[in-house]
Amino acid sequence: MRNLYMGIDVGKKFCWICVLNEEYECVYFERVATLQEAAWREMLGLFEGHEVHAAFEIGAHYEWMFDLLSACCAKVEVVNTARFALISQSQKKTDKVDAEKLAQGLWRGDLPLVYVPEKWVRKDRRLVAHIHALTQSLTSVSAIGTITRFATPDELSSYFGLCGKVEQSGDRLRLGQITKRGNKHVRWLLGQAITHLIRRDPKARRKYLKWRRKKKAKVARVALMRWVTTVLWRMLTHKEKYRLSGVPGCHFKRKNAA
Repeated sequence: MRNLYMGIDVGKKFCWICVLNEEYECVYFERVATLQEAAWREMLGLFEGHEVHAAFEIGAHYEWMFDLLSACCAKVEVVNTARFALISQSQKKTDKVDAEKLAQGLWRGDLPLVYVPEKWVRKDRRLVAHIHALTQSLTSVSAIGTITRFATPDELSSYFGLCGKVEQSGDRLRLGQITKRGNKHVRWLLGQAITHLIRRDPKARRKYLKWRRKKKAKVARVALMRWVTTVLWRMLTHKEKYRLSGVPGCHFKRKNAA
């Protein structure tokens, strides 16, 4: 039984497949529709009677692809593209070239691999990730309760512990760090939210950079979190969606699933 080395470059619509034999010769170089299982099984059937070793880059379809190939191949390896120097540092990078270099790396045995857990472990991971996502979406809303409890955005900021401490004695006034008396999970979620806002919303980015020029990064982030809290109060009060750059009708859109 002869060994074959199959490099697969996975794309949204099509995958390029390069197969090398033990003599380092290319015996197959074609493309297959990414999500057409029948086409994959037909292609893999061409190599029946051989011990096929397959490798592909990690991506959106890696679990489905891994399970499909594992049923027909002797060994399946998932590659960490960022560490695969032959691909990431190549001056010429196309789907065909990537598939060929994956096959060559598989033949040499020097591919940087990604750990792929058992199927039941991957299922548990997806369940945990889903529960975590649901928890994040509900935490802020459940912490607020009814928005009418807060007459102003400042009251909501204070409830979240985002307002600075104020110590006054006679004529002496001292302003300190934020109180952190509110729900710490909400503050963590706001911190995650502003990270994405800085990247995707020009208005939020401008505000952050303006504060960053005058203050430390941590202080600027807290200031942006208070601004987001004000926006959140207005969204819940007026039952509106978040406006990108403050433009009416311009909202975040979910990316289509790959």
